[in-house]
Amino acid sequence: MRSGLGWRSLSPVEAVAAVHEIENRAELRQVAFEARNPEARRLAVLKLKDPDLTEAFARSDASPIVRRRLVRELTEAEVLQEIIERDHDPSVVQSAKERQSALEEMKAAEEKNDSDRLAWEEVSCEHIVKDEWIDFRKQAFRLPDGSVFSPFYTYSRRDYVVIVASDEEGKYICVRQFRQGIREVTTEFVAGGIERKDGKQYGERTEESMEDALSAAKRELAEESGYTSDTWRHLITIPSNATISDNYAIVFEARNCRRTEARHLDETEFLNVKRYSAEEIEQMIGNGTFLQAMHVMAWLLHRRAAEDQK
Repeated sequence: MRSGLGWRSLSPVEAVAAVHEIENRAELRQVAFEARNPEARRLAVLKLKDPDLTEAFARSDASPIVRRRLVRELTEAEVLQEIIERDHDPSVVQSAKERQSALEEMKAAEEKNDSDRLAWEEVSCEHIVKDEWIDFRKQAFRLPDGSVFSPFYTYSRRDYVVIVASDEEGKYICVRQFRQGIREVTTEFVAGGIERKDGKQYGERTEESMEDALSAAKRELAEESGYTSDTWRHLITIPSNATISDNYAIVFEARNCRRTEARHLDETEFLNVKRYSAEEIEQMIGNGTFLQAMHVMAWLLHRRAAEDQK
């Protein structure tokens, strides 16, 4: 093994040539930490195949050449982002950005290949009920292993909005109403369907055929509770039940709501408006009396967003 002085005294060409011959890990580490030549240090780090060491040198080696070349070996997006934000050398930052972009492309390609391998192919479809309200289907699918599964039931319904609304006192505006599926009166947030201009309850989503989601949220809040707000934020758009349905839930929060108008309920809507504190909402979720899954999700997203703002 060479001494530290020996590695520091080698010429650049000698140092690089010597590293190619080394197999001893202890000597490789000595080169990484003591060689003057940047290329020799980089080669030693790469031959060690230690992800933590590679990351450490990519972050802090004195030579931009070493940092620039080692970031191309990194696989953690968070580490690359830190280097982009903290490294003072433009060439290192550019290499980190290029590596980050390459990783994103590789991830997207892997996910697409995964999706192609896992996708089910529809073999047949029978519309059991198809009217203005619902398209309820009985389908057969070819599975990834080539076998055919049937029956599989899916349906199409209209998209809807959920509104986590709080008033100027910080109380949350909820409604209590009967839900036919579980045959119980539930406490939940204001919610309702996005109206379509073509008179259907489902179908292709276009600006021409559908009401804007935020407009629908404002309308539903006013109609069901009589409250309005000037402070709105979109929290998430997510499939309502990805397993068997193709409709989406669009979740908003509305703050500083004020009671400004009378309610305008549909002919099948019989509901009471109730206001609850955050603690009471948490208690209902905890004891299983806040029974709408999407509404519980909406509450958790709302609380997380509030924490992020602190």
